[in-house]
Amino acid sequence: MVKKKPTLTRRLLMSEEELREAAAERRWADVKCRTINFGIIAQLLLENRKQTDPFVGAEIGVFRGGMSREILRTLPNCVLYLVDRWGPPKEGDSYLTTVDLQAFRTFANHQEDERLCRKLLEFAGPRAVYLKMELGQAALQVEDGSLDFIYLDADHSKRGTKRAWKRWEPKVKPGGIVAGHDWGTYGVTEAMEECVDKDTAICVDRATWAYRKAEQR
Repeated sequence: MVKKKPTLTRRLLMSEEELREAAAERRWADVKCRTINFGIIAQLLLENRKQTDPFVGAEIGVFRGGMSREILRTLPNCVLYLVDRWGPPKEGDSYLTTVDLQAFRTFANHQEDERLCRKLLEFAGPRAVYLKMELGQAALQVEDGSLDFIYLDADHSKRGTKRAWKRWEPKVKPGGIVAGHDWGTYGVTEAMEECVDKDTAICVDRATWAYRKAEQR
């Protein structure tokens, strides 16, 4: 019997104009149009929580810390695990099968990326927790069911995306947010179609995708 692929419900939560209005009305602070990638995640997180509540999250694939900055600024009491090896993939790594130029950056490039990231996030102090290692190794450092959200933005190949999801989705609490980047490119969409339950609505805004993890029954 051939297993049927799940059909995902994709819906745009907020248009760019609506996001501008939300920021102007200060439904949550510091969410401007430039932070639209985090806007969709912030909306889901703050449906039943206050912006000043304590959050714990993880970003897998940090690069220079742009997204991390938006998360840590928008959620002033958030502790964020920053997971990145800041080094080139090994020979045979699935990331090298994509056309993503990030996969081909040199060791020196990665060193500079890490330096810029740490400088950018100095304002966050101990709220920025660096896990400079492979994503699988980093996952062992985090307890299952302990995170309010994750953001996957590392290896964008189908195999790499599925591997990251399988390692990190269990870290999210029931009712928490699973999110990521590059919907519609590389192997991300296909990976999520195979990983996510067919009844789960995945919200997509441009290249950012997010869904709420089911509550335990």
